[in-house]
Amino acid sequence: MVGSTGIAGLTLGGGIGWLDRLAGLTCDNLASAEVATADGRLLRASETEHPDLFWALRGGGGNFGVVTSFSYLLHRVTQAYGGLLGYTFDQAAKVLEAYAALSDQAPDRLALYAALATAPPLPFIPRGLQGQPVAALLPVCFGTADDHPERTVAAVRSLLPPPAVDTTGPMSYHQIQRFSEGPTMPGAHHYYTAEWLDFLDGTAIESLVSAAARATSPLSIIVLKRMGGATARVPAEATAFRYRQAAHNLDIHAQWVPAGDPAPHGAWAHDTRRAVRHASAGGGYVNFIDGDLGDERVRAAYGANYGRLAEVKAAYDPDNFFRFNHNIVPAAAVR
Repeated sequence: MVGSTGIAGLTLGGGIGWLDRLAGLTCDNLASAEVATADGRLLRASETEHPDLFWALRGGGGNFGVVTSFSYLLHRVTQAYGGLLGYTFDQAAKVLEAYAALSDQAPDRLALYAALATAPPLPFIPRGLQGQPVAALLPVCFGTADDHPERTVAAVRSLLPPPAVDTTGPMSYHQIQRFSEGPTMPGAHHYYTAEWLDFLDGTAIESLVSAAARATSPLSIIVLKRMGGATARVPAEATAFRYRQAAHNLDIHAQWVPAGDPAPHGAWAHDTRRAVRHASAGGGYVNFIDGDLGDERVRAAYGANYGRLAEVKAAYDPDNFFRFNHNIVPAAAVR
């Protein structure tokens, strides 16, 4: 969902974004990959060539080699309708309630995010709201004018009072990819953590709103993304990416100016994640968790697929050469 994201890490970690409900994860659309392994071989991985490696590359991260080229399946993206609906922070709980209510009925062509953040100084945000805590919905419905995507977005808008900010309208895919550029300050320091959620109940909503209100930096942001659709129709064991039945991805992004002690920001992120663990589907999105969490958290990120990943790791990188990552330890039984 960020235009500057490199496709390599995106793909190897799974790849969520605006199109995953409609077309599946990025890794679901990987046709083949060329991989340089730790012992110097250059291998082609696909469904028919080194299929075990191909399976592992689709969600197992940078554990198995250096991928030097990717081949993808393509999907035609023509038009979309959507944008940002921004609300004052006193409406935050209602915004998340509306997001949760709509999530259960969302068609595959609707991408839906909710965010709790501080309003950045962007031209389309009223001056009096800039620098203030806000809640937002980001609905984007894909389809041509004949599909009437504006009706789907109107259904989102109808669940709440009139927003303080409304940028919805016809959009190109390039415009959609630039949504998230505003809140990110160049040169800022970052700490991510994440959790897959099975549901979003009143307790979770209250916890997230409370966490946003006591964020340790005005640059930090909490984002919820509705999962499901095409992503959920792929079996959990079909690729290394495991958490296909999770209803939501929770992204807790601590971000601050490069000064002072980073510890409070990381602590805020983890406190926020722990506050909603009762709704957890298990683990967190591997591309959204920072790397100092220890083996237990890494294993949880890969879920029940970790054992098979460890076996593939032993086959292609038995000495764990590629280890400065969310590391999968080679299975001892295969060494």
